[in-house]
Amino acid sequence: MRILKTALAAVAVVGAVLATGTPAGAQSTAPSERSVEQQVQGLLQYNKGAKRVGTDTVQLAPGVSVTVADASRAVPADWFNCDRGWLCLWEDSNMNGARINFTDCRRENLGSYRTDKGYTWNDRVTSYSNNQSGNVQSKFYDNGTHVLTEGATGYRRNLSYDKDINGNHLNDRIDAVQVC
Repeated sequence: MRILKTALAAVAVVGAVLATGTPAGAQSTAPSERSVEQQVQGLLQYNKGAKRVGTDTVQLAPGVSVTVADASRAVPADWFNCDRGWLCLWEDSNMNGARINFTDCRRENLGSYRTDKGYTWNDRVTSYSNNQSGNVQSKFYDNGTHVLTEGATGYRRNLSYDKDINGNHLNDRIDAVQVC
């Protein structure tokens, strides 16, 4: 009987870990676990000259903003909450996690911008929506090499499935973009 109780207790602990993804008593470091306010404050701390422009949005530079991850926000079906005229890049698949947004037509080095934890945005992009209009195209670069082009209204939900011309996966490799 004692062995059975011990086995059942072990199963309960394993089930709790699997259900929550975090052992009992441990703190999760997942981005969605940080409050919106904590994420906004991190962006303001790590991006000199940044200013808050919304409850969950910080402007990093003219034409560049970051919208922080909010676990309570559902991803809308209409362009994934990427405003018309913007190129939006998410750090997670399926348009989840924090999002960096670009509207001005120019080349942007993602390493110039920091996340709420102080990491650079280069090599962090997993999904995007190019919600621009007309015949514009945005180009994506990895170490100065053009690896992907996306026309207006195009999007990718998971760059783990996409490959460059050499057959290499594109997830977490984008370090610069040419917006329109």
